[in-house]
Amino acid sequence: MNDAVVIDGDPAGRAVPEIIHSSYAIAGLPSGPIFAANALGETMTLENVKDDQRAEEVMRALAPTSHNDFAVIDHVLPAKTLRSTILPGTLSNARRLARIWRVARPDPASFPAGLPLRRIERFCSKAA
Repeated sequence: MNDAVVIDGDPAGRAVPEIIHSSYAIAGLPSGPIFAANALGETMTLENVKDDQRAEEVMRALAPTSHNDFAVIDHVLPAKTLRSTILPGTLSNARRLARIWRVARPDPASFPAGLPLRRIERFCSKAA
């Protein structure tokens, strides 16, 4: 990981369609600076963003011009702030779920009832 720190947690507990769907927005934390890149190799930085709603509007406007292949990093915050804001353990839970799925997959009946199996299977096959 190139000496990068991986934080076992995230601001939503799942993938979300908009920046405003996060614990950061609820806490009123600044979304900027925002870093973005697209498949064309173009990169951009957005600073002094009014709020998460405006950040969402700007990023959504850029996505179509990037062939909808667009990565965004927002809410770059100090670890101390993250610790009190994120939902902890989401990466560990995803790994645990993948291990459970690999064992249960030969017999889907052994997998816990009520879980979205197709969605989990897609996730686990990508994670493998």
